[in-house]
Amino acid sequence: MSQMGIVTNETHVYFAEAGPPWPGPPEEPGPPPPPGLLYSAQKAGGSAELLLELEDEILTPLAATQQGVVILSGERLYLVGDDGVELLEHIPPLSIAYDVQVADGRAYWSNWGSVREPTELFAADLAGGEPEVVTEINGSFTVGHGRVLWKTETVVNDPLVQVEVLFMLDLDTGCVTELPSRGESMSTVMLDAGHVYWKSFNSLGNSGEDGCVLPLPLLRANLTSGALEELSVEGFDITLCTDLVAQNDETLFMRTWPDQSLIAIDKP
Repeated sequence: MSQMGIVTNETHVYFAEAGPPWPGPPEEPGPPPPPGLLYSAQKAGGSAELLLELEDEILTPLAATQQGVVILSGERLYLVGDDGVELLEHIPPLSIAYDVQVADGRAYWSNWGSVREPTELFAADLAGGEPEVVTEINGSFTVGHGRVLWKTETVVNDPLVQVEVLFMLDLDTGCVTELPSRGESMSTVMLDAGHVYWKSFNSLGNSGEDGCVLPLPLLRANLTSGALEELSVEGFDITLCTDLVAQNDETLFMRTWPDQSLIAIDKP
């Protein structure tokens, strides 16, 4: 099965899978085939419970809210709750070109087709209402805890490095701040109330047979002071084959490849 994402709340982990058992690399890149499966598992332990099976579509979980799990399937957003599956009709269809996230009771999206140029970031309340333009961004974004972060990229030579930088918009004040970095590429970032976390590497240089062996730094930046900190994980190395996939207030979750193990890392 192909892994399609993980979201968490205080008591549960929700994860999605798609397709039949993995037969090997596809002939052409693309999304996995149906069915789409959504599971729930208690953090305290126990077996996973199947919440939803879509025979003709795949799905991606976006957030676990008090009302249920928000998923993206077939260009539309749905809420999976105790009473079934509800289409969020006030949010327009979102093609595969759009980056979509859910935070603080709102859905946010921007057009991935314009990731290298300024593009509008839209938002709409999950409960209803018309979509609105939040701001203009230049890169892929992350949202939560009253902030929007977006990642810009440039390529420098001698040595050849793809440099990515995070900018942060405070949704209350409208102020934009550039956050510190190592002048390298950034993995998927994870945002909590006080920090943003990422794996630092050079996407144009870190590769080859040692990619799953050589350790890489796990960094976090303080959203208030701007202080940059490298985290030490006892007994576990972050590499190109470990990906940040989810987090909560106390824990970072990383998936390892190719065995697809899920690793929980306590935040300091």
